[in-house]
Amino acid sequence: RLERAAAWAPRRAMPPLGPRLLRCAVAASLLAAPASKRLEAGPETPSWSSLTGDVAAHVVGFAGLGYHVASFVDGAPRLTIWDRAGPRHVLEEHVGGVEFLAAGGRLVSWGGDGAVKVWDASTGKLLQALQHDGYVICARELWGSGRVATASARGRAYVWDLVSGAAVWELPSPGIRGLEVFASGDRFVTWAMHPNAQLWDLRGDTPAALELRGHRGVVEAAAVFPSGDLVVTGGRDWKAMIWEAGTGEFRRQFMHGQWVTKVAAAADGRRVVTMTASGSIALFSVEIGRRLRGFGRPAVQGGLFATGFAMFPDGARLLSFGRKGWAVWNTSSGGVLREEPP
Repeated sequence: RLERAAAWAPRRAMPPLGPRLLRCAVAASLLAAPASKRLEAGPETPSWSSLTGDVAAHVVGFAGLGYHVASFVDGAPRLTIWDRAGPRHVLEEHVGGVEFLAAGGRLVSWGGDGAVKVWDASTGKLLQALQHDGYVICARELWGSGRVATASARGRAYVWDLVSGAAVWELPSPGIRGLEVFASGDRFVTWAMHPNAQLWDLRGDTPAALELRGHRGVVEAAAVFPSGDLVVTGGRDWKAMIWEAGTGEFRRQFMHGQWVTKVAAAADGRRVVTMTASGSIALFSVEIGRRLRGFGRPAVQGGLFATGFAMFPDGARLLSFGRKGWAVWNTSSGGVLREEPP
C-alpha cells in the first residue's frame, strides 16, 4: 500500500550537479512491490525509475539524489542505501526521516535516538553525529551554507555547521513541529503547537525571528514559495494563509471545512495545494484568491480519502495517494492521467 509519496523535483537551480531531488519532507513508500509491479514515474526520475525487491518490512519513506536512494523502515532498525543495481548498504539504524545533501554524496538521517547522522552514500560510513537533547523531528539543508537546520521535540531549533559538527545557533521554539527552508539557504520557517509560525532570518550576526500572526488555531503545516517571497501556512482554524516573507504581512487566506494539515506551493508561484484532515485535496489561485478545483474521488483511493499528495516539478501534474491506491492528476483540467488500482 502506498502511504506517503514525493515527486522528483529540483529544490533550487544547481548547474554543477543537475540531479533531480526526491524530497523526503513528504516521503514515499512503494518498494514492497515485486519486480513485475513497478511504478514508472516518467522523465522526472533518473534513468532507473523503480525500486523493486522482496522488502519484508514496510518501508515508509525514501529520499534520493542522483543515482542513490535511501529508504527506511517504520519501527525497525533498517536504513538502506540503494544504487542502480539494488541495495548497496543496509544499516541498523532507527530512522524517522532522511534527506540527501546537495554536495558531496552525503545524506542525513534523524529519529528517536536524539542524533542527526551524516552518512557517506557511496560507502555507508558514518561521518558525523549531531547530538540533540531529545527526539529529532526533522532536518533540512540550508543550501549553499554548509549548514543544516534541525527541530527537536524538546522545543528547540538548531543550526549546525557540517564542517565542525558544532551547533552554531540554538533557537527557542516551544512545541515545535516542523521547519522548511528557503532556497536561498539563509532563512527558514518553523511552526509549533500554537497559532503563530516563525520566520527565522540568519543573515545577521544573530538570528532574527518574525512572527506570522493570524491563525486562530494551531499551525499544522507550512511551505515556502520557490521565489522566497511568500510563505503559506495551514492550521486547525480551517484556513490556509499566504504571507509576505519579507515583512510577515498577511496577504490572502483560503477557507476550508476542516483542519488544513498539508500545504504546498506550485513551482510557478501562482497556485497552492492544500489537504484537510479528511484527505480532501484542493488547488487555489494566489492571484485571484479562489479555489480552482479539487482532486480525488472514492474510486481512486479505494473508497478512502487521500492520505497525502505531491506536486510534480512541471506544476501540470499532481500525485494523490491513499491506503489502497494512488492517482496522477492534470492540474489544469482536474482529470485523472493515471491511477492504481485502475
